[in-house]
Amino acid sequence: AVTVVTSMVAWFAYGRLGENVQRIVHKDINAVSLAGELVVLGGVITATAPSLVAATEDAQRDQTRSTLVETLHDMEALVASIYPGETEQSERESRQKLIGMLAANLGDLDGVVRQRLRFAERSQDLSEKLRWAHADFLDEAEPMIDDARFLIGLGLEQPRQSQSPGVNRENTLQDRIGQQESLLHIKAAGNLLVVLISRAATLNEQQAVRNTLQFALEVAEPVRNEFEKLARTAATLSLQQSFDSILTYVDGDNSLFALRSDTLDLENKSARLLAANRKLVSELQEEISRHAYAANEQAQAAAAGSKDLVSRTKTLFVFAALGSIVITILTVWLYVGRHLVGRITALDTSMRRIARGDLKADVPAGGDDEIADMAGALRTFRDTLTETQAELVQAAKLAALGQLSAGIAHELNQPLAAIGSRAHN
Repeated sequence: AVTVVTSMVAWFAYGRLGENVQRIVHKDINAVSLAGELVVLGGVITATAPSLVAATEDAQRDQTRSTLVETLHDMEALVASIYPGETEQSERESRQKLIGMLAANLGDLDGVVRQRLRFAERSQDLSEKLRWAHADFLDEAEPMIDDARFLIGLGLEQPRQSQSPGVNRENTLQDRIGQQESLLHIKAAGNLLVVLISRAATLNEQQAVRNTLQFALEVAEPVRNEFEKLARTAATLSLQQSFDSILTYVDGDNSLFALRSDTLDLENKSARLLAANRKLVSELQEEISRHAYAANEQAQAAAAGSKDLVSRTKTLFVFAALGSIVITILTVWLYVGRHLVGRITALDTSMRRIARGDLKADVPAGGDDEIADMAGALRTFRDTLTETQAELVQAAKLAALGQLSAGIAHELNQPLAAIGSRAHN
């Protein structure tokens, strides 16, 4: 009974211990490991997203985007592995929702980067066109300035008497000087506008873009008056067209200021998306960390429970062993010693007395086991031996009487035979 009870306790204890170990190994430790991998993947997304924003060409953007998409797929697979059961469906759906929001965020970020690259290409193209427009403007302005300088010099060199009748030399010279000044102002304004427009591509604040645009418009406004001072010649019209083509890069369809403003808006949007991306990743990591902490707590609780179970089982085994020893001692002392050995000893004493001829020896009785059968057989032997002994005594008596009677007959028959023989003779 003690062995059966101990075996049942051991079966239950080691079964519970095996369940705890299996849960710790296959669930808790695995959950902590997968949570760690998920946190690492979140770190990969946090570190890779800025690389997507910093991409300078479509090939780099596509490669970075592929890495992010693959990482998201790995995260979804890990979430499904961390929360596999129906009981964890709500937590699994919550984590998958966060991953979906993270995927949408990265999709928006990719769209912003794609648009920013288009803006960068357009900005580069417009900058190249601006350089050509500036070159055309200089090609138009410098010959006119040289001509005006030449005419002024020629007017200064001509003697006063060589002038045509009715022509005021001073007025003509003054007009030519005024035209040269207008041309110089137009050239300076054009060069300054090109510098301001080129500077717009490097500005990093919206306010700086607006201030530079306002300054460029203030520079361009007086130029119209300068063109009005010039004579309406083909060269002047061509110069004005060249200047107007430069103005289209200030305020128009090809405005580099508007393009830079849109680019800054995209950069600000990228910064907001990156901040949201980091927040989503941080939130996901926090939830996974809480799950890992809970799994770790469960593992520690299961380990403590297993330790306590082993301790209780060891204590129970010790008590079972002591109980088994006590039961064995009591069994040997009370049953074997006093019952079996005592009866066998009493039966042995009776057998020895009977063997010595004491047929009146008492044979112990009682019980229904083999010792009782042996006692019954000994009593039967004793009783049979008593009867046989009486019969032997009677037989010995009869034999003695027979021998006596034979001896008497022999002693009587000899003299009688002699007397008879003599009488016959």
